[in-house]
Amino acid sequence: MASQYSIGERHWSKGFCTNALVLRGKSLRDLETLLGFRSGRLDAGASVSFLQRMPTPDEFRLAGYTYFSHGAVAGHRLKPAERDSARMEELLKKEKGWSAKDVQKFKAGMIGRSIVIFGPERIAKLTPVTPHTESEEYPPGRGVFQIELVSPLPFVVKGIIGHGGKWLGDYSD
Repeated sequence: MASQYSIGERHWSKGFCTNALVLRGKSLRDLETLLGFRSGRLDAGASVSFLQRMPTPDEFRLAGYTYFSHGAVAGHRLKPAERDSARMEELLKKEKGWSAKDVQKFKAGMIGRSIVIFGPERIAKLTPVTPHTESEEYPPGRGVFQIELVSPLPFVVKGIIGHGGKWLGDYSD
């Protein structure tokens, strides 16, 4: 099965993203384990896309690290309706006493520091060729940084990883 995108193509996307350096040089099987895809989800391949503009604090949600499956602690064990209370932003409010304003301020401080659009730590999205379904499972990953874009934002496709391949590209557009 071919990728739904081609290199250089621009598209709008939302969902979970990580740093580009996490994706470079890894097999599809390793990426499944690192990012929290079920075994075999990436067998048909995936594309690597780079975020083209900084998100605003309202356009993303803190998602911790990939061992937060579905962006929630033990999210793979929770029904979708139960996940919101176990998500990073709600945990900060509950366990640290943060207000919604505190969360927004923290997110604003991440923009330009841990959320960047240049270099190896730039925000990137791995999009499987096999599409998401409502019954899709997302087991915990190995604990790499992630955010969840809640609004579609512009991306450009940097690489296509075919079956058995690895993305070995650079971090420029």
